[in-house]
Amino acid sequence: AHPALAADETSVAPSPPDTVTVAYLDPAAPWAAQVGAVPGGLRYEAALVAKVRLRFHDARAQLNHTEEWEAVLPVLGPELSWAEAMVVDHDPRDLRVEPPPGVRYVLSGAALDRATFFRTAHKRLVDHLRLTEDLTLLRNRRLGLLQRPSEPEADFRQRLERGAEERSDAEARLIRDKLAERTEDLRQAIADAQERVEELEADQRRRRAGGLLQAAGGLLGAFLGGKRSSRTLARSIGRAAGEAVGGASPASLGQAEQRARKGEADLAQQLVALDQKWTAAVAETDTLRVSLSAADITVEQLSLCWIPKGP
Repeated sequence: AHPALAADETSVAPSPPDTVTVAYLDPAAPWAAQVGAVPGGLRYEAALVAKVRLRFHDARAQLNHTEEWEAVLPVLGPELSWAEAMVVDHDPRDLRVEPPPGVRYVLSGAALDRATFFRTAHKRLVDHLRLTEDLTLLRNRRLGLLQRPSEPEADFRQRLERGAEERSDAEARLIRDKLAERTEDLRQAIADAQERVEELEADQRRRRAGGLLQAAGGLLGAFLGGKRSSRTLARSIGRAAGEAVGGASPASLGQAEQRARKGEADLAQQLVALDQKWTAAVAETDTLRVSLSAADITVEQLSLCWIPKGP
């Protein structure tokens, strides 16, 4: 025999409008414990199950992103507050169509048989999400890059570094094109300087060939070869070469050596300036906050769900 009904129970389920789906929570659902379901219980309490599609878009940022929001809200009375909803990840398999035998329904005080109740619940849900849900992303306007939704910050910052590399290399190509016009002249200057050094004493040759010409030829060759990024070159060969060839030319240096030194020093300074420029650009990062309007919120499901809460 079934137990006697309590004062707040009925054996007849409220009959909602035909447009409202009625379901019974499967106690085996992954989120059943989260909403306080009692396996094998026959005392069922009303709840609303919602599935909503949220669209975050910003035309200027070329952002068009959708997310799903799913939650369960206990129906404790006529006044609903979606702030009390529990966010869960549910799917149709979690909800049964037929009630188990012997179900007792707890009276909630809400007009579950009225369309106005569900229209109000729908409106309050949209209002709640409009006020509480947004999407905040990191943005770098200088590089024209926006963090992707769900992209870790570390990955976004790596993309910024790659973007800065690309911008720096693009500018470096312009420098390389201009430099190529006088490449042979610079190389001849270095060759002339080499002949000049070879005429010096052995100790002078070792000292100066190891400093001036090694730095000069190395930087010029590495840059014109184009196998390393401009920022990497600036942080290695560029700075070393700049230090090696950037000082005042001793009076004993020939004209060819001075030309080689000046060309390498100018190149080093340009590469270092490029690196500093785009390193600063990477740091110019702020945030973009995308909010929702009512039109961005699509309630795909708003069902009446009965949950077993007692024996």
